[in-house]
Amino acid sequence: GEIDANAKAISFDNSTNGFTSNNVQEALEELKNTIDTNKGDLALSGGLEFTGGTDGATKLLADAGIQIADKGVTSEKLGAKPEEKGKVATVNEDGTVSYKEIKTGDLADAKTISSTSILVGTGGVGATLKDVSLEIKPGDIGQVMITGNDGKTTWVDQSVISPTTTNSLTSSENVMTSDVNGVSKSANIINSIETSLDANNKLVTKVNGVSTLPLDLTSAVQNGQKNTIVEQGSGITVSKVVSTDGKDTTYTIKANPAEIVLNGDVIGNGNSTVVRAIQGTEVSAVKPSSEGQALVYDKDLNQWKPGTPKVNVENVTDAKNLTAAGGVDATIEVVSGGNQAVLVETSLKVKQESITTNEIKNGTIKPEDLAVAGNNQVLVTNSGGTPLWANQSDLGKIITADNGLTKTDNNIQLGGTLITPTVLTTTSGNTLALKGLDKRKTQAVNATEGVTQHLLAVDKNGDIIKALKAAMPKFFYMPSVLVPTAESQVAQSGVTYNNATRTGTINLYAIYQTQFGSPIKSSVGASPLPVLPASELGFHITYATEGVFTIESITAEGLMTYKVSSTANVNVGSFINIVFSVKEDN
Repeated sequence: GEIDANAKAISFDNSTNGFTSNNVQEALEELKNTIDTNKGDLALSGGLEFTGGTDGATKLLADAGIQIADKGVTSEKLGAKPEEKGKVATVNEDGTVSYKEIKTGDLADAKTISSTSILVGTGGVGATLKDVSLEIKPGDIGQVMITGNDGKTTWVDQSVISPTTTNSLTSSENVMTSDVNGVSKSANIINSIETSLDANNKLVTKVNGVSTLPLDLTSAVQNGQKNTIVEQGSGITVSKVVSTDGKDTTYTIKANPAEIVLNGDVIGNGNSTVVRAIQGTEVSAVKPSSEGQALVYDKDLNQWKPGTPKVNVENVTDAKNLTAAGGVDATIEVVSGGNQAVLVETSLKVKQESITTNEIKNGTIKPEDLAVAGNNQVLVTNSGGTPLWANQSDLGKIITADNGLTKTDNNIQLGGTLITPTVLTTTSGNTLALKGLDKRKTQAVNATEGVTQHLLAVDKNGDIIKALKAAMPKFFYMPSVLVPTAESQVAQSGVTYNNATRTGTINLYAIYQTQFGSPIKSSVGASPLPVLPASELGFHITYATEGVFTIESITAEGLMTYKVSSTANVNVGSFINIVFSVKEDN
């Protein structure tokens, strides 16, 4: 559309403002004369001054003076905020003032906390306003510092926390008594002693449930021997106790494994032995390296070492055979290696109905593998699922055609009634075309019937084919809108203007949506005007009066920003042409 932006052509309401002009141009000139006639000076006092080389001469509509009122500089004027509680105003190096916390590092002459008896960690230097020395108040000689039940420290004598401890040990027969600071506790020294002969007639003594090593007394005890002599050996100690009546002598034999040395296939002390050999053949010192290893004999090294045992068929004394089940009717064949190949007798056959298409290699079933049939036969299955040969011509008898297809005898052709919603899926490479159509004429209409030829189209969601009476144009003009050149001209929703920046905005899409969606008046029976979403439209400025309008930008949502030249003559007709294009990729 075209817009007349001549200020003199725009009416001005003077009924409530004291103006005499009745158009915008004359009202602006009348306002200018009033300002020029009534200019006043601005005077400063009370600590205020002008900046930037300016003064207050003729800056106001009337003379005026200002100064800072008593107590007029409040916390709000200083820029103080609740979160700056506890901070003070400080002058920065550039002369500006800001609120800061006073920290240790901000003090020019901070002092130090020090001590010779208290450890001062980090933060002692520069921590006070004057040097401070801290020391622990001493107690009396020999006292120690403790924390009492009240959480406070105090000096006390050492005897308070560590009284003198006395302990006395006494024994009577098999009982030992301990007396600590007058508190006694007793326990048996030996609870039980058992002496017996093992299966090899060797002497075994068990003290408190712990057995000694068997002791062979064969060489010490002989038939008719009157004197028995028990001697200690390496790692073995013997003690005796004679009863008070002299009739019984008890020998206690103790063994210390750490002092018993073994030699032979097993060597080392009794409490730390090593298997050096097995029946005289050396055992390797190499440790096993993986699970499942055992000691195997290496004849080259004449040594036992960790390894995996090797078992051959010949080493299995009772191996069994692997055979094919079914005899002459067997479904598999053991080609070689079946004899003595398993641990138990085993036979194999192909499981019935287990060979499927997955087990058959593609291309391995050839025509000669199929049963021979007559000419023009095809392989089908009967009602029971059994494969059989049938004449090709019989297949046409069981085939039907519908839903847009027609069958005549065995011939099927395109054409017929659709009986169900039908979808033909196309792609960018696989398209659907109708050739031979007459493309020379435009859509036919007449005054009586209107449109007599309809367009073929599909809907957006299901691609369902429909016949349309008319097509959406590729472009159309923006409906009428007043383009303001002053704030006083802004009267339409979606339009703004700023006198200071001489910049305005017009929401092109919002105005189009409003005017097309809700016309002021429509004829009886008229169809609604089409309103497309902004995402399906493009917005274009094809003309703007030069020297008046500068189009700054248009967003994808249709928001246009423009500027009016400061030298524009708005008394001359000015226009902007706005065109909407319909996108083709949505």
